[in-house]
Amino acid sequence: MLLLLLLALAACGTTSDPFLAYREARYADARPGFERLTREGHLGAMNALGVMHLLGLDGPRDLERAHELFRRAALAGHADAQRNLGLLHERGLAVPKSMLLAYGWYDLAARAGHEVARIQAESLGAQLSANMARQGREQVEGLMRGGQ
Repeated sequence: MLLLLLLALAACGTTSDPFLAYREARYADARPGFERLTREGHLGAMNALGVMHLLGLDGPRDLERAHELFRRAALAGHADAQRNLGLLHERGLAVPKSMLLAYGWYDLAARAGHEVARIQAESLGAQLSANMARQGREQVEGLMRGGQ
């Protein structure tokens, strides 16, 4: 009987895993789970929900909410969120455009092993003086220490 119930649920596409729903582009199914997990402090869900707000997946695009979510997860050490926060700063989305902060966030994520952030840090770093790159790193490190 349980097997039949599980098969029926699978056929309906019902899942309690918001990450699976997200990978399958079922954003309406993913959002409630990500919101619940975000309230519980799950950094991966916080970042994923930020991406949904950034891109307007299953709702209107909300850059301020995306920034808030990326920032919370980034300050808690989530490398994907750090990279995404760098992107917001590089493009001036929901925050003033700042190549220094963009570089600092990319660099921090890269030092945590994020390969895409490493490439972005190298590319942006080539456009900055060594002093400017250092300033960007220091600003982000200060944010990380202060948790602001």
